[in-house]
Amino acid sequence: SPSDKDFVKKTKMVCGTFTPATVASAKAELKAAYRQESGLPDSPGPLMCFIGRLDAQKGYDLLLEALDEVLEEAELQVVIVGAGRTDLVQQTRALEAKYPAKFFYAGWMGPE
Repeated sequence: SPSDKDFVKKTKMVCGTFTPATVASAKAELKAAYRQESGLPDSPGPLMCFIGRLDAQKGYDLLLEALDEVLEEAELQVVIVGAGRTDLVQQTRALEAKYPAKFFYAGWMGPE
């Protein structure tokens, strides 16, 4: 939960803990931090983050397919954090190359 200090520390949320009352300012701070770290330009649209294993079992292949269909027209930016199947990592990198201002693949950011 974003109101739990341990969760915030583990996920490196720069905004600190937040509640429904403070979510708007926390969201803006996190969006700016993700953009700065990823090199994505400012955009009026939403920023979506996927954090997880890149595997068809998780539906990640379907997410990539959907993003490829909507990113050209949508005011949407995406940050992907995770590792997984080699073919899905290659497809992720291809999407990043196709949409450099809208898509960023951070890879795995864990302790390994």
